[in-house]
Amino acid sequence: MRTMVRFVRKAVLPAAALVAVAGAMVGCKGDAPPPAERLETIHQVEVPEFLVDTIGEKSLISGFEWTPVMSYGLVYGLANTGSTVHPPGLRERMVKELSQYPEVTDPERILSDPSTAVVQISGLIPPGAVEDERFDLVVRVADGTQATSLEGGRLKGVDLRRIGQTRSAVVGFGMVLARGEGAIFVSPFARQERRAVADEEIIEDGVRRVDPRVGRILGGGRLTAAEPRTYQLTLLEPSARMADQIVRQINARFPGSARGRPDLKSVSVRVPQEYGHEKEHFLRIVTSIYLVESPDKREQRMRDLVDELRSGQDKVSAMYGLLAFGQPSAILLEPLLKEADDESSLYYSALSLARLGRVSSAKVLREFMLKEDSPYQAEAARALAYLPNGAGLPYLQGAFDVEKPNVRIAAYQALVRVAPDRVPRKILGQKVELGHVPSKGQPFIFISRQLIPRIVVFGDVQLDLPVLVDSPQFLVTARPHDDLVTVMSKRLGAEAAVQAEPRVESVVTALMIEAFDLSYSDVVMFLDRAHRQGSLKAPLVLEPLVDESRMGGASGAGGVTPGGEVQTVVPGGLNPVE
Repeated sequence: MRTMVRFVRKAVLPAAALVAVAGAMVGCKGDAPPPAERLETIHQVEVPEFLVDTIGEKSLISGFEWTPVMSYGLVYGLANTGSTVHPPGLRERMVKELSQYPEVTDPERILSDPSTAVVQISGLIPPGAVEDERFDLVVRVADGTQATSLEGGRLKGVDLRRIGQTRSAVVGFGMVLARGEGAIFVSPFARQERRAVADEEIIEDGVRRVDPRVGRILGGGRLTAAEPRTYQLTLLEPSARMADQIVRQINARFPGSARGRPDLKSVSVRVPQEYGHEKEHFLRIVTSIYLVESPDKREQRMRDLVDELRSGQDKVSAMYGLLAFGQPSAILLEPLLKEADDESSLYYSALSLARLGRVSSAKVLREFMLKEDSPYQAEAARALAYLPNGAGLPYLQGAFDVEKPNVRIAAYQALVRVAPDRVPRKILGQKVELGHVPSKGQPFIFISRQLIPRIVVFGDVQLDLPVLVDSPQFLVTARPHDDLVTVMSKRLGAEAAVQAEPRVESVVTALMIEAFDLSYSDVVMFLDRAHRQGSLKAPLVLEPLVDESRMGGASGAGGVTPGGEVQTVVPGGLNPVE
């Protein structure tokens, strides 16, 4: 027997689609539009028999949509690649906008400066976001202007408004939900993506190239709305008793996370702070919470779930069912560390115990993390970070010697989150995180492209001399027999040049000295050009960009599966690192 449970998701336009109609809104005054009509679609998710009588069977869960926001703003600090020409409506709008800043005395003069550009800013606020939560922004040269590049620019602080939407069109700017600002990152890698990112590339003579008129601000959006974006559980059979029961059961497992709504038809669910970085995992637990309150039935349900985890076909759902019971299920899970019938049963038993904070899972997870042919390597590394009192950290640091890049990256990211003092890293110029991790595996360089400007060097990566990387902002040179590399800012000239050892982290540190005032884009540009020229032999491992076409809704609580890959390797002419 299988029961069908429905999860509601509301369709929204991805950021790329919003830009196509943004030009029609240049003349709008920023007034909130009437409530936008939204097209609701119902997605069905099969729920196994052992999850009958759970919250997921009794309600529909919604709130997975990403909320689109947009505005127009000013980018400054460009190397005369901005625009002095603007459509009349847009120029009038920007004069009014800039006049609100106390430090701006002459908006017309600023708009006539070629070091500035008017841009369209768009972003997608994640589902379940809370106040001050960060998200990425996409910045594009505004239509009708003549700016040729956003490289080296910074977006002046601007309010971001929700975009109203009907079934077929964007209807205008709504209320202010967020604030946007920061340095613009123009990625040099669009031409190398297996699936090109259309917003960040242009095609010239049949060849894909990076479009310097489009950039990203990593973590540049900040939710300012005081009310968090909650998820909603809509009862299939509304009643005060059922709503009260759902609220009580959720709050018993996650205190203060649920509250009933006056209509008695739904329950609001707020993601606890400790689950802020894994909201869908939290929702999967919530929808697996058992509603029958008889102690005997609860005990039998836990035993059924353990049996499913031991020898059934749906071990992931069984794991979440046990996590929904919390600590009482750990007693039944412990024996599986010695009695599991197969590898997957052993892994999900250890993962469940780690999620419950049981250190008995540490050695088993370490074995999975170090097993090169295991599909659970990266997730096992992340799971070690869940253990209390740093019990998994000594094992987690061993991940830096495995061969797969995604495992080493997962371990680094987990350590930064739970024990940042254990990670060799530094913040350069209050802009870029630079990590250097000793490793016995093949060296590589990780480059982030979302939320946090981050470069991590795994292993000893040296530049092969000679090297000559020339950009509009800087020059990096070394002759074949030099001991040091010279790094020069073109703005300051040769007298301000500095020298660095030919190790990648030393050159990156030199590029990011405060006096040079270079950006994350400049550092990534250096790595890309050195790599393509053959001076940098280590592969570049890129963080994948979110596929905006899928942001109309997340996979829902029923679609969460642990162990997914989170990184992509872009070889740039070398063999990919698997």
